[in-house]
Amino acid sequence: MWWLEAFVIGWVFGMVCVILYIRGRLMERWYITGRHVEQGYEVIIKKGKESSVIFRVQYDRPSSPNPDTGFSDQLMQARNEAEQRAEALNTHERLARDANRRGGTPGGIT
Repeated sequence: MWWLEAFVIGWVFGMVCVILYIRGRLMERWYITGRHVEQGYEVIIKKGKESSVIFRVQYDRPSSPNPDTGFSDQLMQARNEAEQRAEALNTHERLARDANRRGGTPGGIT
C-alpha cells in the first residue's frame, strides 16, 4: 500500500502548489520603481516579471522661465503620474478578476 500513500502525498502536494500559485497571482500588484541610466532617471512600473518604462527624466534640463522644468519637479510629476497609472491598472485587474470569478474561473485568474 506504499503506492497509495505516495499517490495521496503527491496529490496533496500538487493541490497545495496550485492553491499557492493562485494566491500568489491574486496578491501581485503593479508598483513603481526607478533606475538611474546614463543621462537621467527612468520611472518604471512593474508587476511580477512584467515591467514597462513609463517616463525618462534627464538630469540636464534646458533652462526655461518655467520653474517646473527642474529635474526634481519633473521626477515628482513623473512619479505621481506613474502612481496614478499603477492604481488604475490594479483597479482594472481587480474588476476583471471579479468578472472572471463570476464567470466561473477559479480565483478569477485568466
